[in-house]
Amino acid sequence: MSQISFARPRSAPLGAGRAVAVLPWMSRWAARPAPAGRELVPAADAVAHEIGRDHAHHGLTPPVALLAPGHPVRQGWEAARLAFGARTLKAGDSVRAWLDLRVQAWNDALPFDTCHVTPHLIERLQPGVCPVTREPLAPAGRAGGNTQIARLDRQRGFEPGNLVLISQRAAQAREGLGFRAVVDLLTRLQDERELAHQALPLQAWARLAVLESFAVPLEHPEAARLPLLMLPPPRVPVVNPAQALQVMLTAQLGEPGYARRMAALAARVPASRSRQAFQVFLHTLLARRVALGQVAPQALRQGLEDAWRHPLVNQRWQAFVLGLQPADCERLVRLSLEPQARHANGHPKVAISTH
Repeated sequence: MSQISFARPRSAPLGAGRAVAVLPWMSRWAARPAPAGRELVPAADAVAHEIGRDHAHHGLTPPVALLAPGHPVRQGWEAARLAFGARTLKAGDSVRAWLDLRVQAWNDALPFDTCHVTPHLIERLQPGVCPVTREPLAPAGRAGGNTQIARLDRQRGFEPGNLVLISQRAAQAREGLGFRAVVDLLTRLQDERELAHQALPLQAWARLAVLESFAVPLEHPEAARLPLLMLPPPRVPVVNPAQALQVMLTAQLGEPGYARRMAALAARVPASRSRQAFQVFLHTLLARRVALGQVAPQALRQGLEDAWRHPLVNQRWQAFVLGLQPADCERLVRLSLEPQARHANGHPKVAISTH
């Protein structure tokens, strides 16, 4: 079994200062003399030039490491300062986080979807608490904060659906670990064979495994056997149909009129045997929802997540969902989103990712 280590992220966490590590290839900019007069920006430097321009447009100074003479970020920043002068835009926390992300993507040579990853999107990602550790989070981009924007799927760049706001502690714990590695570590922790990795409590490791699973295509039986210890954070789609159905059914319990909608959906479950299994599972989950009573939205969300820690909920869920095919799960999710199936107040939508 390979050894698992927890390394700190290469770049500074968002909100922990504006310093950026100087990468080896960046040393060439320090050696380049400052341009004499106006100079056209090479195509390879266009992104860096734009990053500098956007810093100036918001009245911000790029990280010191990017201000070496002749550096394209500095070139873009200086040119834009002359153009904009005092006519700058307000730079709130989300703008600072957005610029930090763009610098990180450029440093790591990763694609960045500038059309859709905007300060407005980052504002909509704010969960209030870390979905992994459940500790309160400061807004992304705030100096001295404890928040980091992470890519859920490391094979993809900075794009909508692949960004999640988590605590710096959770981000450092997951560094270099994918779904399989987290599950392997969690198994050892549960069996008390491995006590060295105390970066997170046991339940936080379990929630992290579920978070990682949202972006990993799994075989239907494996996806069906995962307890939903975490509802997807804002704007995070779900890859596996079984989990998408699991999320949809759980999220519905947080909205008014859930009993009526569940009964309507039960009638559309294929095969009488599956309908019976669905009713048994639903009554088990509903009992946990009723026990929560009237609570604040965040407490209700966490209570629904914790309901999946009960063995009986998982046993009856598996008895139901393992009798379905992935196409059946997708169909039930689509049916739940039809206008006639919605309550007047609506209910959360569940996206099944195509990645």
